[in-house]
Amino acid sequence: MLRRLWAAPPPPDGTLERVETVCAEWAGLLQERMRRLRPDYDPGLVALGAELLRTLPTTAAREVVVHGDANPGNVLAAERRPWLAIDPKPMVGDPAYDAWPLVTQLDDPFAHPDPRRTLRERYALVADALDEQPARLLAWSVARGVESALWSADHDDIAGGAEELAKVRLLAELAER
Repeated sequence: MLRRLWAAPPPPDGTLERVETVCAEWAGLLQERMRRLRPDYDPGLVALGAELLRTLPTTAAREVVVHGDANPGNVLAAERRPWLAIDPKPMVGDPAYDAWPLVTQLDDPFAHPDPRRTLRERYALVADALDEQPARLLAWSVARGVESALWSADHDDIAGGAEELAKVRLLAELAER
């Protein structure tokens, strides 16, 4: 489904936001939220997330129109095609940006007896299907997971953000970050 979506040519410049621009804004928000909220979060992991948000978009080998919110709830079985994506948040940028929610929100891999093995296998499978590197998908997952955790904290769910960061820590270890 993602490969089919990514095959569509990007619209003329300026029509869609760029992943690079959005992620740079998020990186600044992470730091602002840490200063303002002062949650008991690993500052090194948050700094890594901010760094990845700033650097990953600039190192993409190619740019596509990303879905932007490819979580399992936005993927529907259909008759005209096997799978359809709904509720896009389209941007132009690195296709590896899109994989994180599909890999981590489907059949919670962190709840498996050996989450490391499960995650390694899933990231390898998805990377192969998308012609991406597992390490790049993992790095994007760290960046997006940190952003999600700080978003939760900013919306009065500091405990939920801490739970998210515990998962992100595992992803960072698998990415060797």
